[in-house]
Amino acid sequence: MLRWLKRLVMLAILIGLLFSNVLTLTSSAFNGLLSGALAGATGIKSLSLMQQEALQNSRNAIERQKAAVKRMGTRLKARTIKIASREAASNAFSWIPLAGTGVAIAFAIMELRDLCEGMKDMNELYQELEIQDEDPPIDLCRSTEEN
Repeated sequence: MLRWLKRLVMLAILIGLLFSNVLTLTSSAFNGLLSGALAGATGIKSLSLMQQEALQNSRNAIERQKAAVKRMGTRLKARTIKIASREAASNAFSWIPLAGTGVAIAFAIMELRDLCEGMKDMNELYQELEIQDEDPPIDLCRSTEEN
């Protein structure tokens, strides 16, 4: 009787191992469950868990990049509207003989400042996206960055 019980337990263990082996190879949910349990018990991360962490880190980086691009786009839209409205206003005053020149110079200076702000925003975007600028811009906007 003891011999049959021993054989029955061994057969149950063998069938359980075969079944878990098949599930590990065919079911990603079971594989994740098993690797999580193994990592919790031993403190060793499985390849599956490392891949999941890398994928999550990648998703987080993509979300940060999307947010940076969205911020840049919002600033660019507002700046474009501001430049267009100034350009329309400067055209209205440019026909005045003496004052038109002063107005044109003032509007050109404001437009240059806006363009420098655009360069600053682009540099911030490059830093957030970890892009190396192969052709750095001319250092024309230094005085506006110091203010």
